[in-house]
Amino acid sequence: SLSGREVDGVAIMVPESPQVRDAITRLSERGIEAVQFLSGQPKASKVDFVGIDSHSAGATAGRLVGSFSKAKDGKIIVITDTMQARDSIERRLGFDETIGRLFPDIQVLPTLETHGNEARAHRIIKQCVENNPDIVGAYVLSPEAQAPVEALDQCVDTGQVTIVAHE
Repeated sequence: SLSGREVDGVAIMVPESPQVRDAITRLSERGIEAVQFLSGQPKASKVDFVGIDSHSAGATAGRLVGSFSKAKDGKIIVITDTMQARDSIERRLGFDETIGRLFPDIQVLPTLETHGNEARAHRIIKQCVENNPDIVGAYVLSPEAQAPVEALDQCVDTGQVTIVAHE
């Protein structure tokens, strides 16, 4: 319902999706510019983006988890709200590439998705730790790290497990 006569532009902070891409296109057709924060729409035309390089952020997290892990082999838990968000996908790709290249004896487990639900986060992290007693690290790549980090604190010896989180 926005009109180019009413506003010059909008700032958007939402995950990439076809609906958001289409809404940005409709804004642009009405002469309204869109600036995206944190999670961009790379296929949209004439869209500015303010945020980090998520692939590099994931690669950095991989280097940190691998370097600071006390064990040379073991498993890493990866936790996010959703793998439907482009920033989560890019972070996971950067993380996996770095761990695979620099720390081949460390296994990265499939991503646990919390969907922003604190109870779910605690439940799935606890189950994952119970099924994988050789956890040496955890990577929380979601925008909200408090619930996953609290769940990890209850399930693992945080003095022995390296945890890296974005927030």
